[in-house]
Amino acid sequence: VERVADLVAVLQGGRLAASGPTQELRRRAAQRFHITFAEGEDVPLAALAGLEGASDVERRDPEGPLVSLAWAGSPDALLKLLAGHRITTLTAPEPDLEEAFLEYYQRDVPGSREAEADAPSAAGPVR
Repeated sequence: VERVADLVAVLQGGRLAASGPTQELRRRAAQRFHITFAEGEDVPLAALAGLEGASDVERRDPEGPLVSLAWAGSPDALLKLLAGHRITTLTAPEPDLEEAFLEYYQRDVPGSREAEADAPSAAGPVR
């Protein structure tokens, strides 16, 4: 799609969830960062997970120095936290259109974390 389309639309539940130039939809998707901490450096996993804008924070190896996380918005707070640590690599590959599409789609798909958080309580009546 990226090679042949300049504009795309994301339909979700029969409604238009997003539309625009492919580059713009890719930019709106959460950015994924891959951070490798220097050998012997404490990995601030809890601090990273606690940052506003961070999600899906995971250590790629239980004892290893590589951390991956999704980030929405300006990375200023992330970079400030990382400035206090020795980092050997920091990469942020641009999301492709498929990743951007999946992010829009998972926002309201039953079973996704976002949909479950927004779902009405099972304790109340359904009308």
